[in-house]
Amino acid sequence: MKYAIVVVDVQQELVNETLYNKDNFIANIQDMLQYGRKKNLEIIYVRHDDGEGEKLTKGKPGYEIFNEIEPEEGEIVFDKSYNSIFKKTGLMEYLKEKHITNLIIMGLQTEYCIDATLKAGLEHGYRMIVPEGTITTRDNGEFTAKQLNDFYHNIIWNGRFAKVLPMDKVKELI
Repeated sequence: MKYAIVVVDVQQELVNETLYNKDNFIANIQDMLQYGRKKNLEIIYVRHDDGEGEKLTKGKPGYEIFNEIEPEEGEIVFDKSYNSIFKKTGLMEYLKEKHITNLIIMGLQTEYCIDATLKAGLEHGYRMIVPEGTITTRDNGEFTAKQLNDFYHNIIWNGRFAKVLPMDKVKELI
């Protein structure tokens, strides 16, 4: 069983003070990346492109990976224009070529791209793993970011679409 860490949509434009638990979120991603690199895991980044004229448009500063977790040499970046990281990105072909079946998913945003990614990943036969504290969002409508995170992590994902585990348990799996 080969593992890869996938960082989804942690881009300059999206990382700001409106994110729930922002500082811990970034610190936890840094910790998992450091551990994954030490264990020689494949580290994959995915960026979202909203298309021409938007803040998340290829070529604009906000589109780039957040500077505190930038890819290191040899780490691959895929671009997407759909919620799921799998749709028309080339990622599945890459994972197949590398024989990777277990994906450790971290990033933004809980109720959008992460939810779509976890569900699609399961449908495509991947074992989806979420380290606690590595996925977040912002308040949305009547729901606080904390409510959204708690609901998706504990009610929707864990045991259905993914394993949501403490970071130390994820490290033990690797």
